[in-house]
Amino acid sequence: MNADRRSPGAARRLLEASLLTVSATLVARSARAEPICAAVARQTDATVIAYEPPSSFTICRAGKVEGDVVEGRPVYVQLVARPGVGLLRFHVHGRATGVEPTGLRAAAGRIDHLHAGLRELASSPQTIEAAIGAGPAPAGAVDQSRALYVGLVTPRFHESLSAIAEPLDQLAPEAAMLARVCGELGSGRDASPLVASELAQRCGDPRSAPAAVEKEVATMLARIDGFRAARDVAREALVAARAKPDDPAAQSRAVAALDQARRGASDVIEQARHLAPLAASIASEAALLREAVRGSVGTLVPGVSYYLTRFSRGGMASLQIDAEPIELLPGADATVKTPEANEASSESFRFPVVALHFIDVEAGVGATGGPLVPDVGVRGVIGGSDIDEFVGLALVELEPARFLWPDHPLAGLLRFPVIGVPFTRDPTRNFFGGAGIGWTGIGSISAGPYFFRGLALDSGYSVGQTVGPGQSLESITSAQLRVGYFVSASVDLLGLAHLFFTPREAQLDATTGSEVR
Repeated sequence: MNADRRSPGAARRLLEASLLTVSATLVARSARAEPICAAVARQTDATVIAYEPPSSFTICRAGKVEGDVVEGRPVYVQLVARPGVGLLRFHVHGRATGVEPTGLRAAAGRIDHLHAGLRELASSPQTIEAAIGAGPAPAGAVDQSRALYVGLVTPRFHESLSAIAEPLDQLAPEAAMLARVCGELGSGRDASPLVASELAQRCGDPRSAPAAVEKEVATMLARIDGFRAARDVAREALVAARAKPDDPAAQSRAVAALDQARRGASDVIEQARHLAPLAASIASEAALLREAVRGSVGTLVPGVSYYLTRFSRGGMASLQIDAEPIELLPGADATVKTPEANEASSESFRFPVVALHFIDVEAGVGATGGPLVPDVGVRGVIGGSDIDEFVGLALVELEPARFLWPDHPLAGLLRFPVIGVPFTRDPTRNFFGGAGIGWTGIGSISAGPYFFRGLALDSGYSVGQTVGPGQSLESITSAQLRVGYFVSASVDLLGLAHLFFTPREAQLDATTGSEVR
């Protein structure tokens, strides 16, 4: 015997184990998805697609997991909170996230440029080695003062001073504008949690208050003006001292003027060191405000459902969620890198949209039965013929359970009412109606009363009775509405057509509900 052949009992146990494994898998998936649907916003008729980064999508309706979306119902999307979700900005692909906040990007760039210029200015003096050099030491007091001045007021100092002039003038107005946006935005309550937390601290920082910034800028401008005035005096005094090398008074004035200009430059550098962190903080605030404004218009926020569309037809829909890292600060050295991705990415979700289907049109054959139709035979004996005949029917069937469960396959099992229109009998004299059971796209079996207009014996006459001389069938009968029954078997015409011609499944855009061409 073959040692690999399993006994019937072993095969049965293997089948049972396989079924248990499949059941456990389905239960585990359902158990995992149920808490997600319980957490999203519950709406009676709406469908919410819960997106759990990085790639999990669950269709929820009334707190329960569903496998599809129903045509005609509003569809929403909701971001599910998880660790690290605040480091990314999520939005629906193809849907604009709002107009770019006017002026915030440019303001952040200008203030960041000012911050870089202030840092450059603060580090502009020469090092001791560069100031002393390898040459001979300055001989006179004027040369010594000039060497000290040149070591501090370098070409790099002048370039940095020129570079910060324009953004420094705009710093105070831009700080006032940012404070106003902070107040209007409410500290980023609609932004991502990370941006909202950071922005709440930045907006409440007293150092970046408009009055404080204006005071610091005024101090810086005053020191720059003081240095430039002292520099002009020192230039004239130095020229005079060079012209009169033997005049002690001229030499003394030149030394004093150079020392005064050097102290003015030192004050400017000191204020630049003090102002640079403030400029960096204001630039960060501008970038955060831009993120918060963008987040409040169209960006997915955990716990908030966003409307997508209502589908007007069935098909296969596609939803794409884009994710990009949040930049908390301007500049290359201030970009937050997420642990999951360093650049924008996207995830797609395809799901079926079930078209609303309530009525079936079918064609079939029915058998009828009912009362006898009277006639007069030979020798005047009243007889009757039955109506047990086949009839061709076109059936229109309503699926009432679809109103409660439009996407459940078993909802199409019950058919009521069923209206039949005969095409082998006079449809104006024969009426069929009833109920049935069937399967959508395949066919059904129906039964019910059959109403027809036919002759019936008048009172006092019965089958087998002999009519008198001169009496005809018309004289002992009258046309009445009579009741019989019918049983029919029919096929779904549209389903039959699909056996030969495979229908094209519509591809739908989840952001608009329209078909993708």
